[in-house]
Amino acid sequence: VIPDSQQPSLSVPSASTFMPPLTAMTRPTDRLGAAIVDIFIVLMPAYFLLSAPLKLELTTSFLLGSDSGIFVYIVAQILLSFGLITSYHSYMHSRWGATIGKLIFHLKVRTIWGHSNPSFGNAFKRSVVWILEVLFLGIPWLGIFADNQRRVLHDRICDTEVISLRDFGVRPPHGMERRLVQGFFAFF
Repeated sequence: VIPDSQQPSLSVPSASTFMPPLTAMTRPTDRLGAAIVDIFIVLMPAYFLLSAPLKLELTTSFLLGSDSGIFVYIVAQILLSFGLITSYHSYMHSRWGATIGKLIFHLKVRTIWGHSNPSFGNAFKRSVVWILEVLFLGIPWLGIFADNQRRVLHDRICDTEVISLRDFGVRPPHGMERRLVQGFFAFF
């Protein structure tokens, strides 16, 4: 007779054995919602306010037929939008770890290794890559459906991650999500 403490135990695999564990990763829809709030509610009104004098000068140059003036003011507006986006993202991410949109959706940007807010330089680099992704029509953002940690290109380049501060978690992408993204990129 073998004592109970030495009996081999038969364990039945639980459902968690077959499913990856929930983590603090964010849902893609939360990230999209935060980006929409940041762009349309925070940045666009600020851009319209700051670019009003430029638009007046642009209209004057257009009416007077000054091609060089038109070019200068268009470049000035592009630089204004670039500066506004990068300064907003860099300051908010380095100071609070989140933009206003991310705060509304209870998201936080943190470094992978130190679990702290990114430095201003790292947040600036992250913002520049984010703008480049926008110029590519957001196609690099589809990587959120293919990466195990749901990190997109700007997160992978800057060693950051976006986590959810809510009590629920998100599973890594399913095989179907990965195949959909791989098929999309194979098509192009």
